[in-house]
Order: sequence, then structure tokens, then C-alpha cells
Amino acid sequence: MSRRNEKSELESVIGKETEFKGTLKGEGSIRIEGKIEGKIEVEGDVSMGENAMIKADIKAGSITISGTVEGNIDCKGRVEILASGTLKGGVKASDLTIAEGAFFEGQCKMVPSSRSGIFEPE
Repeated sequence: MSRRNEKSELESVIGKETEFKGTLKGEGSIRIEGKIEGKIEVEGDVSMGENAMIKADIKAGSITISGTVEGNIDCKGRVEILASGTLKGGVKASDLTIAEGAFFEGQCKMVPSSRSGIFEPE
């Protein structure tokens, strides 16, 4: 069994009955099942359950979407929209995967994984 990087380990969970408004910052990874409105900035990974409702700009190491996201994404690694996922907004990432049945409405800018910065539509 391989040892995970500390920043990729799950650090926080936002439960499905939880609502949060504001800026959520952290160094580890986060799992979101509830509702968030505002901004998410984490060094690790962000994963969202099927019932998650996000209205926020997100900056993270990698992002997996099973729920609904409205906002721009800036990701150093992979953005993955699973079959139950919906994304309305811009994506800046080194890799984008969209599963059959998923919904994506917006612009995508592919960048090497070493680059970072806020997504700016042209």
C-alpha cells in the first residue's frame, strides 16, 4: 500500500445537511456533500457528492464533481465531471475529463500543471 502525500489526505467533510457561505480555505483535501456559496481555496483535492450544490469559484489541486457547481475552477491537476455532475462556469486545468451523461456549460483553458491563476474567459 502506498503512502499518500499529506495534502492529498481527506482533512474536512461538509455534510449534506450543512450550508456554508463565505471563503473556505485549507491545506488538505475536502469532501463536500452539502451547500457552499462563496469561494473555495484548498491545496489538496476537492470532491463533491451527488447532492452537493456549489455556487463558488474553486481553486484546488484536483476536483471531482458529482453534484452541481456554478462558478469558475482553477485547478493544478485534473478536473473530473462524473455522470451525475453539472458544471456551469470556466475551467482552467491541466486535464479535464467529462463522463458520458455529465453536463458542462462554459469555457475550458488547458494549461501545464505547473501554471496557476484565476480563470479569465477571453
